[in-house]
Amino acid sequence: MGLEILLAIGSAIVGALLSWPIAHWYYRRAAKEAPEWAQPLIDKLPDAPISQERLVTLYNEAIESGEIDPHAFTGYTRCPKCGASQEYFEPWEAWDNVRGDGYRGFRCGKCKYEISGGEV
Repeated sequence: MGLEILLAIGSAIVGALLSWPIAHWYYRRAAKEAPEWAQPLIDKLPDAPISQERLVTLYNEAIESGEIDPHAFTGYTRCPKCGASQEYFEPWEAWDNVRGDGYRGFRCGKCKYEISGGEV
């Protein structure tokens, strides 16, 4: 019975020692700074969660003041997938000649994320 207790204590210590570097790595990755363009918006946010209406108001105020300049077609300031600036947004279009429909949108030149504009 004493050996089982020693093994349990030993495995708990080994587990703690092995989990510490993993937790340290995770928290270091999670503690990244916000991008420079987002900092003015973040500074205006309260400590408690806010409503969607308030967030939209802050976004619109940032647009009107010139703090951010969203893409005219998509409304994004950066690619939602990889964070590339809007200078990487490339227009695309596709046509279905059988149905006579056309589709347009933008894609990120870095990660190829597509922002559909819908039917033309």
